[in-house]
Amino acid sequence: MPDKLNSITSKEIDHFVRNMDWNLLRTYTVIIQEGGITAAANRLCLQQPTVSAALKRLEEFMGTTLIERGHGRFQLTDTGQRLFKYSETIYGTIMRLAQISEHDQLALRGHIRLCAISNVSCSQLDSALGDFFKKAPGVTLSIEVDTTEKILEEIMTGRFTAGLYDGRVPGELEKIFLRSERYGLYCGPSHPLFGCKNVSDDTLRNEAFVTFTGDLKGDQHRGAIADLLARVSLARNVRAVGCNVEEVKRMIITGIGIGLIPTHLVSDDVARGMLWPLPLESTLPVTQLYMIWNPKAPLSEAEHAFCQHMNKHLAAARVHTEL
Repeated sequence: MPDKLNSITSKEIDHFVRNMDWNLLRTYTVIIQEGGITAAANRLCLQQPTVSAALKRLEEFMGTTLIERGHGRFQLTDTGQRLFKYSETIYGTIMRLAQISEHDQLALRGHIRLCAISNVSCSQLDSALGDFFKKAPGVTLSIEVDTTEKILEEIMTGRFTAGLYDGRVPGELEKIFLRSERYGLYCGPSHPLFGCKNVSDDTLRNEAFVTFTGDLKGDQHRGAIADLLARVSLARNVRAVGCNVEEVKRMIITGIGIGLIPTHLVSDDVARGMLWPLPLESTLPVTQLYMIWNPKAPLSEAEHAFCQHMNKHLAAARVHTEL
């Protein structure tokens, strides 16, 4: 059967749209997000055979296999991967349809969805957020913590209004600088290197390492930490990974391995003897924290107002700080 993503013509588009069961596309999106049919069924509160049947119907409609499955195998085909990217964008757009209502002359209304790395600390950001929601009492907010890699994906697909992100920002996204974060290399009190002031990079390379999930990814948007790990080969003996600062810090303190953490977040732990800063011959990484958003995403009126406010407020705060 032909692949409809490749073979559809302009004359067939109207027929395609009329006959597409959009519920199947939603089910497909959840299957991929959850990594399997059983998990998707649990999230959707459906029986597993119902979800399997929905996937089969979508594949029949598309005229191609979307997921290679069987004997523990669950792998997206090329068409399946492309359809998932489209479906996530569609899902993000549909989520915003619920916000469309009659224009309220008295107050802006809508919902802002932020995704952020863990433990973001920025007084200018807090001030800008507080100012916006004070001026727009009809707007609500939700914040979800995720990995650097996932935040970029969410903003690229338009599922979130904006993100607080510390990786390299693609040119198609808007960004505004929030702050720099300097990292230090630490070990816990039970670690053999605790208290050592002279340690060679060769010694450190042989130590078990604790790091952030996203820093093991080798794509073009990786940040300064991933660059250091690759350059110095610190991560050749990774023993544990975590998706946020608190998890990584806990594993370092318990002695599972050494690891990099933002210095301003652990100064109290160092003072209490829970962490020890290790010397490194190479320059320790400094990451840049940004607020990012997608100018091509179908943002609501409230979301547009939010991004404009944050951009203006944070830019003014940065200029004032630099004077």
